[in-house]
Amino acid sequence: MKIIYFALTLSVLALFSCKKKELEFNLTGYVSSSISNQGLSNVNVEVYTIEIGKNIESLKGTTQTDGAGKYSINIDRSKFEKLIIVFTKENYFKHSKTYFFDDLTADEENVTNPTLEAKSFTRFIIKNQPPNNDQDVLKIQKVNGKTDCSECCPDGESFYTGKVDTIFKCANTGDTYMKFYWWVNGSESYGYDSVLNVPFETTDYILEY
Repeated sequence: MKIIYFALTLSVLALFSCKKKELEFNLTGYVSSSISNQGLSNVNVEVYTIEIGKNIESLKGTTQTDGAGKYSINIDRSKFEKLIIVFTKENYFKHSKTYFFDDLTADEENVTNPTLEAKSFTRFIIKNQPPNNDQDVLKIQKVNGKTDCSECCPDGESFYTGKVDTIFKCANTGDTYMKFYWWVNGSESYGYDSVLNVPFETTDYILEY
């Protein structure tokens, strides 16, 4: 009887373990750097879900990558419409990946291996030298560089009129070029230039006209 009872207990525990596994999604992967192609440690990993018919993100779990850039986190398999994994680390651009509920499986690992882009900046220092007047118009047209972040500058034209003495910054992916044209209306002053953005640094570009 003792042997039968022990075997029955093991069967119940095994069944409970399987059921628990079926009620969770395991999210795992490897986070690397766009500069070194090596794993990034201490990357913050946050998991959000959006319920069906709602547009509100609910935080469901957090973890960090280990020294090799690996992470693993389990999330309850509750019914939701979307699941969003967000990766953040200081001096890198945020990366996120969205899954629909049917994209995920409880039978095996759900793997996401993002590469985080290193941040860098171009600082534009623009000054209209004397003599100047209200009719001076400088046009800058950014034609290449990162645009999909809150610190990024959009591609397209920007105008600066009259007496100008200003500074602004544009974020870009480290180790890539930011390219732009510039013109001063009604003069022979114009040019095409680019800045190679060094990872984790700010590069000054001085434009005096």
